[in-house]
Amino acid sequence: MSLIDLVMQYVGTPALEKIAARFDLSPAMVERAAQALLPALAGGLMTHAQAGSLPAAPPAEAPPGSDAARAHGNDVLGAVLGSRDASRSLAQEASTQTGINVDTLKKLLPQFASLAAKATSNAHAQGGLGGLASQLGGLL
Repeated sequence: MSLIDLVMQYVGTPALEKIAARFDLSPAMVERAAQALLPALAGGLMTHAQAGSLPAAPPAEAPPGSDAARAHGNDVLGAVLGSRDASRSLAQEASTQTGINVDTLKKLLPQFASLAAKATSNAHAQGGLGGLASQLGGLL
């Protein structure tokens, strides 16, 4: 299972639709961006899960598309990718892959990181590390 599948299972299409509406993008474009960006986060999230330091799910007051979700996502990106340069590089690679403007991807990346933290936190809570590892195993 890919991280995008995990996000869709635990967060759902409405979350991507909220992000699309917030940034005035089509849902198809947001999904394409998610498919390009989320796999890069899977390995880092699994590493943190194995170390017992999985980034926390976003608080209830950080719904998808919100400024609070962006702030939470930036914290997750810092923990998972380690630097702003890594985030910028990821956005640039995804832009080349998808044709989506790099500035748009830079705005979407924290939103997706927040969703990924929520999805992995939910999967971990339901199945433990083994369940999360089996769900993300195809990416590692």
